Amino acid sequence: MRVELDLSNILELIALTVSWLCGKIDLDSEKLCKVISRSLAVFSVFFLALDALTLADYFVMELLSFSQRNWIGICCYIFFFALVPPAVASWERKTKDVRMERSYVKGNLIYNVLGALSACAMFGIARNIVGDFSYLREFHIEGIVPILISACVGLVLAYQSIEQHKELPDHEADTKWLNQKLNMLHLFHAFFLSVISVVSIVCYSIYCYIHNLSLTIKPNYFVFLSLALLFFYSLSQHFHQHVYMVFVVMVPVILVSSVYWMSWFTMSIKMRCVQWIFIVIQSLIYAGLIFYRYKMIFIGKREEMEEGKYGKTLKLLRGWVFAIEHGFQVILLLIVIICYSVSWLVPMLTQRIEGSRAETFIIKVCKDTDINADEKIALSKEQSGYDAVNQDYDREKYLEFVYEELHEQILDKGIIDEDSKFLIYEDLRDWCADMP
Repeated sequence: MRVELDLSNILELIALTVSWLCGKIDLDSEKLCKVISRSLAVFSVFFLALDALTLADYFVMELLSFSQRNWIGICCYIFFFALVPPAVASWERKTKDVRMERSYVKGNLIYNVLGALSACAMFGIARNIVGDFSYLREFHIEGIVPILISACVGLVLAYQSIEQHKELPDHEADTKWLNQKLNMLHLFHAFFLSVISVVSIVCYSIYCYIHNLSLTIKPNYFVFLSLALLFFYSLSQHFHQHVYMVFVVMVPVILVSSVYWMSWFTMSIKMRCVQWIFIVIQSLIYAGLIFYRYKMIFIGKREEMEEGKYGKTLKLLRGWVFAIEHGFQVILLLIVIICYSVSWLVPMLTQRIEGSRAETFIIKVCKDTDINADEKIALSKEQSGYDAVNQDYDREKYLEFVYEELHEQILDKGIIDEDSKFLIYEDLRDWCADMP
C-alpha cells in the first residue's frame, strides 16, 4: 500500500514531535509537564484527524476569520490574561506563605502589559495588511498552526524551567503557585498571537510578491512596530541576564527582518526616508539602552557619578545630568549609522531611468490622446535631469514631471487612483508592460 503525505501532514507530524519534546523540559512539577505534553499530543492527533476528514483547513480559517472580525475582543482577551497574574500574585503574597516581594508584583504587571501591547501591535499590523485571511489558505496554514502552538508552549516551559532553576531574589518561581501558572498562560497567549501574526504577514507578503500584487507601506506600520519594540526595550533593564539576552537578540532580528520585509513594498522616496529615520532612531535606542545598562552613559544626579569615568556632563532638568563614558563605542556607533545611511540613502536618491524606457512610457501614456508625445519628451529632457552622455533621466524628477504634466491621462488609464499624491515607478512600469 502506498502512503502519500502532503505538506500539511508533514507539518502536523512535526507538531507531534515538538509536542513530545515539550515533555522533556525539566520542570519541578513533572505532573504538570506531562499533562501539557500529552494535551499537545492529543491536540496534534485531533488536527491529523480533521485533516483526514478535510476539515482542518475550514476549522483554522474560521478561527482566523473570527479573530479578524472580533479583533477588539481578541485584544481585550490578551490584556485580561496579562492583568490576572499580577493580581493573583498580590493576593497570594498577602494570604499564602509564599516568598514574594512587592517589587515583583509591580514588575510583573508592567512586563505583562507591555508584552500584551507588543502582541496586539503585531496582530494590528497583520489585520491591517492582510485584510482577508483567506489568502493564507494556499500556505497550508492549517498545518503550521499546530507547530506554532507546540513551539509556543515549549518556549513557555523552557522559560519557566530557567526561572525555577535560578535563585531569584524577589519571588519563588514554583508552578505550585497559581500566579506562576497564570503567567505561563499569559506568556503562551502573547507568544502565539505574535507568532501567528508574523506568519500571516510574511505569508501574505509572499502571496502578493508571487502574484505581482502591490503592497504600499503606511505610516501606521511604523507606529505598530514601535509599540511592539517597547516590550523588548523594557527587557533591556531587567535584572535577570537571561531576560536581558532576549532584548539583545530579538531587537536586531526584528529590525533587520522589518527592513527586508519592507523592501517588498512599493514606496515613495518620502516613505523610504521615513523608513530610514525609523531604523536609525530604533538603532540608537537599542544601543543607548545597552550603554545605559552597562553605565557607559549616565543619567542621574551629578553626585552619583563615578569620578573620572565620564567626559563632559550635560545639564538636564531638576539637577540631573547626562554624560558619556570616555571610549570609542559612541563614535563607532555613529560610524556604523553613517555607513548605513550612505548605503541606504545614496542609491535611493540617485536612481535613474534609461532614456529609451522613459520615453516609451510617455509615448504609451500619450497614445489615443491629443497630446504630442515628442513635445512632451523634449520638455521632459529639460525638466527631468536628462543626462545626454548616458542617455538617462533622474527617476524622481521624471516621475514628478509625468505626474504633473500627464496627470489626467495617467488617472484615466488607471495607472494611479484619485487619492494618489504621487506616481510610483513600479506602477508605471507594470502598466506599460501590460500595454500592447
